[in-house]
Amino acid sequence: MPHPAAPYRLGIVSTYLPRQCGLATYTADLREALGVATDDLRTVVVAIDRDGHEYGDEVVVTINQDRIEDYTAAAGALRRAGVQAVLIQHEYGIFGGPDGSHIVRLANALYRTGWSDLCYGYIALRRTALDRLRLHSNGFEIETEICVHAVTAKLAVAEVPSYELNRRSGISSLHPFRDGWRVLKVLLRNRLRQRREVARWSAATEPIEQAALEAAD
Repeated sequence: MPHPAAPYRLGIVSTYLPRQCGLATYTADLREALGVATDDLRTVVVAIDRDGHEYGDEVVVTINQDRIEDYTAAAGALRRAGVQAVLIQHEYGIFGGPDGSHIVRLANALYRTGWSDLCYGYIALRRTALDRLRLHSNGFEIETEICVHAVTAKLAVAEVPSYELNRRSGISSLHPFRDGWRVLKVLLRNRLRQRREVARWSAATEPIEQAALEAAD
């Protein structure tokens, strides 16, 4: 008989109550709203801390925002919690390091990569890799989709250093929430695709396992 689908597990990396800041309140409200919206999602929290707060059971690990080794340890805690997708709050002020750079350590530990940027606009690839990348996006999020699909397709990936000059004219048209949400949807869609492929594999192998059991009987 078919195996029941386990709830999808989401990890949220942000400040969290009782820390007194707007993002902490927002994260608590978001987690509560997701719990009301669906029974198919379980959320856990990685709390970015600086004052030694005590947190509830939904917080699987606490990161001292200025201690870089905590970011690597948090990746291991998220894996042990069975998390399938991670939402990182887009606010560099809550993360340690120059311009919040410590959070890159967490992202690299989660994907076991050495990325410095997921949204850089210049990406070169071989034409033979296109079918394996399964690209669908047509906006700002395409860079992230290329990166994460390349990893899940087990393609060889390398970063080449580059130097960025200051903008010569105009202003950026990017919006943190709008475009950040598009990037998050790419990450979630990638994880859901992996989950569906595992489910199809389980369904395909179950008759074989059952036949083997009957033969043994």
